[in-house]
Amino acid sequence: MSEFDPQYQHDKVPSPSEVSPVDPNTLIDKLRKANAASVARTAPLLKMLGQCRQQFSLYGEHHRAKGTDEANQKAEVNEGLVRQIDTTLADFRKREDPTEETPE
Repeated sequence: MSEFDPQYQHDKVPSPSEVSPVDPNTLIDKLRKANAASVARTAPLLKMLGQCRQQFSLYGEHHRAKGTDEANQKAEVNEGLVRQIDTTLADFRKREDPTEETPE
């Protein structure tokens, strides 16, 4: 019998009497730890994204101040990146707190 045979798959599913009940407090504790680890990994990325946003904003201002067509095109690229970062951060905050409203 192959592992892709439906009968084989069915034989591997434990019956309810073979499955030990999950303690809700243990599960909650595991979820809290997983969430804390996720937040810890996310914080440095958000900080770095904020720093990138600031740098692209400065680049945009620098190019815009030159006033040439080529510099204005470069400014538009950098300003577009700032808008993308703003959108990404706003979307992230909405997922973190769905009650939070972002200004238009």
